[in-house]
Amino acid sequence: MRVHNHLHMQSPSVRGSHPVQWRKSTASNPNGNCVELAEVADGIVAMRNSRYPAGPVVTCSRAAIAAFVCGVRDGEFDDFGGDAVPGPEC
Repeated sequence: MRVHNHLHMQSPSVRGSHPVQWRKSTASNPNGNCVELAEVADGIVAMRNSRYPAGPVVTCSRAAIAAFVCGVRDGEFDDFGGDAVPGPEC
């Protein structure tokens, strides 16, 4: 059996009558090339590309998000930025 590791959320609501509240960083790229996050269930966080709001959504636990954020803060992913110089968008 093949595992389907992402959730397609075409509806604005996945928690009863409450709409999903997507958030992105205030320092995000003005061209819309950003990652957005939303809480979709107890302990589950959804992530999507802001350029494709009707596209696929990846979900993970709050613990996984916390571990990722800690890794970013600790510089574990700095090599993915290439020669990018931190500025207002970072």
